[in-house]
Amino acid sequence: MENLLDAVSPSGDSVAVIRRAADQINQNQIWLMRADGTESHRLTNIENGIYSNLSWSPDGQELLYDEYLTNSTQPETRFQYIDVRTGTVHDLGTGSSPVWVWSK
Repeated sequence: MENLLDAVSPSGDSVAVIRRAADQINQNQIWLMRADGTESHRLTNIENGIYSNLSWSPDGQELLYDEYLTNSTQPETRFQYIDVRTGTVHDLGTGSSPVWVWSK
């Protein structure tokens, strides 16, 4: 596996990583692990998915990212976020380079 991009959670205890197998040029997946590298598990499992622009929510409960499906008849980049506790994915529509915006 090759690590392509990573993002450390706000608390510093978890790391989200985009990983790709050497034989998977048009596919990668998002993995989550503890900061020491233990307890790694895959968050996504979409065939022909390419992920980028990982961004943690301020509370560290959700991870925002771009998803691009290489086998789609109408290729587009989608904004999505995943609840890292439950694995529930939320689709936010098309776009690129998502970031969290919040106010106090």
